[in-house]
Amino acid sequence: MVIGIDIGGTSVKIGLVSQDGKVKYRTLFRFRNKKNQDIMINELADYINNWIKENNIKAEAIGIGCPGVINSDLGECCYSGNLKWDNLKVCDCLTKKTGLKSKITNDANAATLAEWHYGQGKGFDNVIMLTLGTGVGGGLILNNQLFEGNYGMGSEIGHMTLKINGDKCSCGRKGCFEAYASATAIIKLAKKEMQKNRETKLWEACMNDIKNLDGQIIFTTAHNGDAIANKVVDKYIYYLGEGMLSLANIFRPDIIILGGGIALQGEFLVNKLKEYFRKHNFGFPHTPEVDIKTSILDNNSGIIGAACLWFNN
Repeated sequence: MVIGIDIGGTSVKIGLVSQDGKVKYRTLFRFRNKKNQDIMINELADYINNWIKENNIKAEAIGIGCPGVINSDLGECCYSGNLKWDNLKVCDCLTKKTGLKSKITNDANAATLAEWHYGQGKGFDNVIMLTLGTGVGGGLILNNQLFEGNYGMGSEIGHMTLKINGDKCSCGRKGCFEAYASATAIIKLAKKEMQKNRETKLWEACMNDIKNLDGQIIFTTAHNGDAIANKVVDKYIYYLGEGMLSLANIFRPDIIILGGGIALQGEFLVNKLKEYFRKHNFGFPHTPEVDIKTSILDNNSGIIGAACLWFNN
């Protein structure tokens, strides 16, 4: 049994995970002090220690999924904008406090491991996962191994360039995939169109307050036939599809799995992307078809994936 830890910007999901991917004793921790990284990681370590004792938990190790630039070799979070962590020795702290050996990876890598072991990627040798939320995260399983790159800092799919000198990304660069294919990006696209067209049903759907607009509203309104909403979705599919095609051409995976808030659109999203692939895939129909599916794991995916760091990869 392994303790899986899924660190988010404001809260941490924790659970005990068995080799078959089942989660027991799931709990949620919220940081009280968000201004000092050393206090934060020590608060988390103390909470885990108390949780272990209170539930008489028998665990062999700890696996951690964390947002940001992670050095998995050294067990460090080198940088996380959401957490405001900088060169934090996460594994050293948790191991010292709990006595359990620890491993860490990027949170998108953890989600990818979970899907590969227990979700849509099970049984495939080459898997790409994209997490489409506030940003764009990604993970790669290549030839039955998690690919992390030099110092474990690779697979930053969201920051490959989609458009030279394009829109500014949250990372400071311009034209990143994330700047065009995230939930943030589609909302930005929709707001521009709404400001040019007061007749779109998007206004009614967000109660005439553009601040209420979210990805769900955009896709639902498009699904209901609104022309402007469909224009926005089609433009988003163009950007997302082009990024996915680049990944498909480079790695030729068996499957691309979509996670995050945008993936909740399910078949409506997947069917549009499959159609785009059929029209624009390099070498089609002579190259192997890349399947596209949405994640089937729930909010436990980060916990499960973090624990997978200790399971046979």
